[in-house]
Amino acid sequence: MTFDALRTALRAEKPWAEMDRLVRAEQAAGRKAREIEDELLAFREAVADAAGIPEDGQDAFGDTLDALAGNCHPDCQYVDPSAAATVPRSVAARADAGVATPS
Repeated sequence: MTFDALRTALRAEKPWAEMDRLVRAEQAAGRKAREIEDELLAFREAVADAAGIPEDGQDAFGDTLDALAGNCHPDCQYVDPSAAATVPRSVAARADAGVATPS
């Protein structure tokens, strides 16, 4: 994931949906949640210092980190594809929906 792609997602009208799209693309490429989280953590200071990222974008970034780390409701956590079979069906099905987005 490039910083440009991340910055574009965080500046989008719906940053939660765009962050979810980025994470899902990384997972589809075979990356695990922890790997994606580590990569995003490396961008933390750059995101905080970047001009033009609105509060919603900052919130979406933090919420995505929480969802990757499992620091949120189980329905909102990202589940590695190999782990999906080991979690309750309702959680695995909800994980397919990604990070909950505000309405």
